Amino acid sequence: MDAGSGPPNSKSRRRLQRFVRPCTTIFDIGAQAGFYTLFFSRLTGERGRVFAFEPCPDEARFLVDHVRMNRLTNVKIIQVAVAGTDGIRRNLD
Repeated sequence: MDAGSGPPNSKSRRRLQRFVRPCTTIFDIGAQAGFYTLFFSRLTGERGRVFAFEPCPDEARFLVDHVRMNRLTNVKIIQVAVAGTDGIRRNLD
């Protein structure tokens, strides 16, 4: 996956580009393999930060690979789930 590819359609890209600026901090909740993470990384630039949250081990491995392949230094991968309440829940997969 290439960091320049971005979301699948130009309408999504244009909409995100209006809100994500250089030096922005982004929280990508449920980052999966990192499609949006890579796009956000490019938009925020070297001085921005992207925190990519992905609890699924298989998806997180792809995410790590994609971040490494693209040499993204502004992305921090956090392998946890994010929810609106505190607590621990077992994944039912």
